[in-house]
Amino acid sequence: MVNILIIDDEPGIRDLLRRSLTLAGHVCSEAEDGAKGIAAFVRERPDLVITDIIMPSCDGIQAIIAMRHVSPDVPIIAVSGGGQSGPRSLLELAGDVGASACMTKPFSLRLLHQIVGRYLPAEARSGTG
Repeated sequence: MVNILIIDDEPGIRDLLRRSLTLAGHVCSEAEDGAKGIAAFVRERPDLVITDIIMPSCDGIQAIIAMRHVSPDVPIIAVSGGGQSGPRSLLELAGDVGASACMTKPFSLRLLHQIVGRYLPAEARSGTG
């Protein structure tokens, strides 16, 4: 079983991702902003994180940086519906600070599962986990 932490300030997005990933056999936990996501990351030590970038209180960029300090090897998938940081996109910046993959909202659940599948532990990919 793979433990996935979903960090997003939109309850509907968190619910959709949790339900889809749970149906695929994963265990999911949720956090509504970056600060709560960092706390959950430290407490739960998930196998994979999906985080929004634009959130109140503590954004996804700050969360990725903090999570990378705790555990540099946990895959982090950054998602965002937009936003720019100077001439660069926030998703490019997320990649620069440690996101393993990035997806632009809206995205299909098929794409979500493809990208999550790339970063599953080997035993989960082979069906023995």
